[in-house]
Formats: sequence, C-alpha cells, structure tokens
Amino acid sequence: MALFSRNRKKEETLTRPKNSQGRISVPSNEPHLQRIGWLGLKVSDVVGEALFLEEKLHLQARTEGNGTGGHQVTYDCDTLQLELAEGGQTWATRARPRKGNPDISLIASFAVDHIEQISQQLAEAEIATTQIYEQGWAASFLFFDPERTLWQVSETRNAPAVGFSELKRIGALWLAVEDLPEQIKFYRDVLNLPLSDVNNRARPITEAAEHQQSEEDEKGELAEGVESEFEIDRSVLAPHPVFSADADSDTASFGDSVTFFDEGARLVLTTGGHRVEGRAEKQWGIDTAFMIGFQTNNLAGYHEKLKQAGVKTQGPFRAGFNSNPNSYNNQRPGQAIRFTDPEGNVWQIYE
Repeated sequence: MALFSRNRKKEETLTRPKNSQGRISVPSNEPHLQRIGWLGLKVSDVVGEALFLEEKLHLQARTEGNGTGGHQVTYDCDTLQLELAEGGQTWATRARPRKGNPDISLIASFAVDHIEQISQQLAEAEIATTQIYEQGWAASFLFFDPERTLWQVSETRNAPAVGFSELKRIGALWLAVEDLPEQIKFYRDVLNLPLSDVNNRARPITEAAEHQQSEEDEKGELAEGVESEFEIDRSVLAPHPVFSADADSDTASFGDSVTFFDEGARLVLTTGGHRVEGRAEKQWGIDTAFMIGFQTNNLAGYHEKLKQAGVKTQGPFRAGFNSNPNSYNNQRPGQAIRFTDPEGNVWQIYE
C-alpha cells in the first residue's frame, strides 16, 4: 500500500515514538544514523574544480592530498565536509540536463540570508545562474560549475537566519526520486532517519510568505468529506520547514517533498527522479556526481541492522573521515560501508 493515498484510513496515519518536542526519538544506545557529515563530489578535473570552488565561490580548502581515490581536497561547509575526488566523467560526455532528463538526481543547496547579494556576486564572477524563484516564504536559484554539476542557493524566510551571506553552509541535499512513497518508507522505516517536515507546510512568518501560503491554501482546498492526499499525523513533525522545491520543475510542485533530519544538512526527497535503466545501482561519478556520507554511532551494529533488513551493502573498507566537524587536523583512515536504496542510489556510512 502506498504511504500517502487518498484512500488511506485515518488509523493508518504516521505514528512513531516522539520526544517532548514531538520529534521522532531514537534510543542513543541503538545503532542509528546521526547526521549527514560528509558529501563526496567526484569530478574529472580536481584542480579545475578546486579553483572554481575557491576562486569563484570562495570556499576554504582544509586538507589536500593523495589517497586511495587519487587527488582529494576537502572543504568545511559548516554542516558537513565536502570532499573532491577524482574519477568523474568529463563534462563533454555528460548528457545535458533538460526538462524531463533524469541525469541530475542530487543537488546540494547552500543556505544563505541574502540571496539577492549572492546572485549578484556570482553574476560578477561570470557564473551563469537561473532567475531567483520566489515563493514568498522562500527563494532559490540554480547554477552550474565547470563540470556541469548543478548547485542550488536558497534563503528560507520563515526560519531563523543561518548567519551566512556567502556560500558557506550546505543546508540541504535534494534527492529526486521516481517513487516518492516507496523511498519515504525506506528512509523512514528501514534507515530510521528522523522525519522533520512534510511538504514544507509550516505556517510562514513574513507578510509575503503569508500571502503566498493563503493562495496555496485556497488552490488546494478539498471538498468536504474528501481525505487529503497527504494525510499524516502532523504532531511528529518539526516546527520549521527547510527549503523550497524547484519552481521551474513540472514534477517538483509545492507539497511534493519530505525532509529528514532536524539539524545540520537536511535530506529532502522530492519527485522527478528516475531509476537507471538496465542497472541496479547508480555509479558514483557516472550516474551521479555526489555521494552522501552518513555518520553513525555504531558502524558494526548498523551494518548488521541493514543486512537483517535485506539491504544490499558493501564493505567495510578503509576510508578517511573526520568525525569532528570543528577540527580538520586529525583526519585519519577509518572504516566505512556502503548501502543501496530501492532506486539504486549508493550511499556511504562511517563512524
């Protein structure tokens, strides 16, 4: 049965253990995923991409060296460590993204406070961007790097300021999926990620956002006696939304997204993705430029948990991660595993 359905009975609405703030709670001694602490970006030209990130976007490199994956450069993006790695396809061999094209499945989104200022700075750096898409309570735009990797910049106006007027904080990772209800089941029920927001429907606080919300409410009002398509127990949700959906997409409309994690980098599942035809898994550097790295409190325990749930895993293998996001001087090789979600996305877990 689909997770969200017009025919879904009220007694089947989402019920999960909650703490005093209404958020899903996980016993601290159980193996669980604590946060998104690492984001791998595989490129064909590490030096060229590094120059772009540092000279055009003004990100600060923390470490640089050669590892098992070749030349690597890491950056502090506040909520997570961004690591460049060799092995991506050249831009000339990548399909050009267009409406309906599934080649871009994951977009990293920078959170800022003054989005118009950022847009102007990128224009002065001769970086082509989309227009700023206004949704009242949020605004966003997109841009490409030299490797044709797509990035987003977002400002959420009905949430506390993030404290950055530059590209510093990666606030969300937007993952386009083909079957949103099925993927929600996997990330919520199998991985036990904390669900923090559904459909970005929390009440806005600015006048412009209030006007936008009122218009959306009027358009989406249902006839008396008809159940909502997205019926869910709202008491388990965090009080604030995260980021807006891509307003230029036919498939990612207002309300078609689910957000995991309350703090740090959020994971936002949205509609519009596609499975890779003829292959069970997406290949990092070919089908997707990004790989997500989840930090766990117990790698061995979580690995066993995934295997018992029938999730395909790889490893453990040696990988270098820094468990302390505030220090970049003590990074050392550790253990990591990889797992595959139902749509072939392969992500990494480390302790």
